[in-house]
Amino acid sequence: LELIGADKNCLNAECFNAQVRIQLCSKGDQSEKFRWLEQAADLIGAAPPTGEKVFRGLGMAQAFECWQILEVFNDDTLAIFERRSLLSRVLTGAPRAIIREVVSKLDEKVEVNDRDESLPNMIKFLLHELDED
Repeated sequence: LELIGADKNCLNAECFNAQVRIQLCSKGDQSEKFRWLEQAADLIGAAPPTGEKVFRGLGMAQAFECWQILEVFNDDTLAIFERRSLLSRVLTGAPRAIIREVVSKLDEKVEVNDRDESLPNMIKFLLHELDED
């Protein structure tokens, strides 16, 4: 977009959403799934990927419904630390309403008697990382 002097507002949010989801579905090798999801999260989020200063994400989290973000980036087949990293990346710079809705949906999954603290810890991490209260 910088090359042509445009900004993200010229992108059609529905088409962007569909293209990202199609690209993720077309990947057949499960062993590289996390890497592909990282690339998608970095593209959707608003911050540069870790260690890189040149590329900045498009800040297009608003192009996705909450359930789509959770379905793609909170996939239970991934380790909790991978899901935490992906959600943090995709939600960086997202509108506060989207962040709150995602965190709220995650919080609904926490069982009162759940001995596994991984999900509550992930929620705390996201709130801290995204500077939410």
